[in-house]
Amino acid sequence: MPSDVPIAPRRLTIRKVAPDRPWVWLNAGWRDLMTNPRIGFFYGAALAAAGWLLILLLLWVLVVVELLLRVLKCLSIKTHSVKQYLTKLRNKHATKPCKIITRLVTGVNCIRILVHN
Repeated sequence: MPSDVPIAPRRLTIRKVAPDRPWVWLNAGWRDLMTNPRIGFFYGAALAAAGWLLILLLLWVLVVVELLLRVLKCLSIKTHSVKQYLTKLRNKHATKPCKIITRLVTGVNCIRILVHN
């Protein structure tokens, strides 16, 4: 429900900071760290470890997605070509017994080996 009371505009004030003031803040932070170093170093180590774990997780996901895409690409392309190859072989060598072995090598290349008996 809107109010009929007018809202007075806020006046923003900008404080002036001396150029040496950041050094005072850093000195105070260092004193706090040296007063109780276990907490400071624990948080620092925990955040660093979390960062590294996040990077490793991201890299792992990227590698898995890359391998999955390569396998899917290999299977989609090679499955069609293997079917065509098998059809040609059956028509060409209908009297000779043969085996067709399709292998997936390191998730990247599909190879076909024709073994005649």
